[in-house]
Amino acid sequence: MIVGGYCALARWFLTGTPTPTPSNNRFSENVEQVLAYQESYDVGYRDGMVGIMSTYCFRPEAETLGSYEGAKHGYFVWCRVWGKTISERESRLFRSSAGIDGVDLPLE
Repeated sequence: MIVGGYCALARWFLTGTPTPTPSNNRFSENVEQVLAYQESYDVGYRDGMVGIMSTYCFRPEAETLGSYEGAKHGYFVWCRVWGKTISERESRLFRSSAGIDGVDLPLE
C-alpha cells in the first residue's frame, strides 16, 4: 500500500508538474533548434528531478545543451528536496561528462 502510494506520488511529480521554462535559450533565431532545446531540457530536467545525472551523446548542439542544462536544474531540485548539496565529486563528474559532449556547463 505504501509502495503503491509512493509510486503514484512519484509519477505525478514527474509527469504532472510543469517543467520550468529555461531562462536562456541561445537558439532564439532558429525555431527548430528552439524546439529541440526545449524538448531536451524537459527530458533532462525530469531526469535530474529523480537524481539521475545521465550522459547525453547527442551531437546537435541545441539538444545536448538542453539536456545538460535541464538535468542540472532538475538535480538542484532533487538536492533541495532531500536537503543535500552537490558534492565536489558530483560536480566534477557532471562537468566532465558535459565537456565530453562539447558543452561548457558551469555549476552555480
